[in-house]
Order: sequence, then structure tokens, then C-alpha cells
Amino acid sequence: MAKQVCNLDCFNCPYPDCIRPEEQVYRFPSWDPANRSKEYRRRQAERGKERREERKAQGLCIDCGRDAVSGRAHCEACQERRREYRKKGKEKRRQTYTSSNDLVAQGLCRIHGCGQPHEPGVTFCTAHREMYRGYFLKAAATRSAQRAERRKERKE
Repeated sequence: MAKQVCNLDCFNCPYPDCIRPEEQVYRFPSWDPANRSKEYRRRQAERGKERREERKAQGLCIDCGRDAVSGRAHCEACQERRREYRKKGKEKRRQTYTSSNDLVAQGLCRIHGCGQPHEPGVTFCTAHREMYRGYFLKAAATRSAQRAERRKERKE
């Protein structure tokens, strides 16, 4: 039997099962997502956002346009699809999860995916410690201000 040779014309391919299933061939280069400009992608995102807002205002599912469940943005079918998607993602994360305590015990930064060794007496690497320092100081100041406000209210 002769070796099959692809003619790169997938729309008129003579083979019942394509000999190039691993490749996606686009008829026109502009159809290839890799060739689309940032401006095009921005406009598409903007159109999608407008479409979702219009559908939501009309009480339709923002994904498919069918009637949405009362008080929700999605129809029952889309809600179920999204539920399954989240469930699969959660299961996948659970299988690959390493607890923060395990990372610290290994001498690594407790931020997942960092992989840098942590400083002695601290559970973060230098970069994350500096990054979170501002956050922690701001949170502490907010808590302190809230406590002072509550004390002031109690005195009145």
C-alpha cells in the first residue's frame, strides 16, 4: 500500500480519517488564533462582555442565550456544565496538592509553585516575604483602625 501524502487541504481531504490529526490546519492564516492581533482580541473580548451584559439584562443565560434560572446568570444546563468543570478542576488540584506544612518541612517557601528555600525562622522566601510584608502591615493597620472605631462606638 502506498504511503498517504497530505495535500494540506483539510476541507477537501480525500482521506476519511485525517492522517494529520495532531495538527490544526487553518484554511486562511487570519483564522489561526496565533495570528490574531491584540486589537482584534480586545475587540472580541469587548463584544463578548457586551453580549453577556445584554443577555443578563434580558434574563437570559449569558453563555447560550436560553432562559436563565430565576435569580441566576445561567440556564440549568450551563450551570450543570460549569459545576462539572469546577468539580473536575477541584479533583485535579486535590491530586496534585502539597500542603503548606509539607513545603515548609521540606525547607521550601509556603507559597505553592515557588520552590525557593525559605529563610530561617520564617516560612516565606525572601521575595514573597517582601511582597507580603506590605499586605500584612496594611491589614494590621486596618484591623487596628476598626478596633479603635469599635471602642469609640462603645464609649458613646
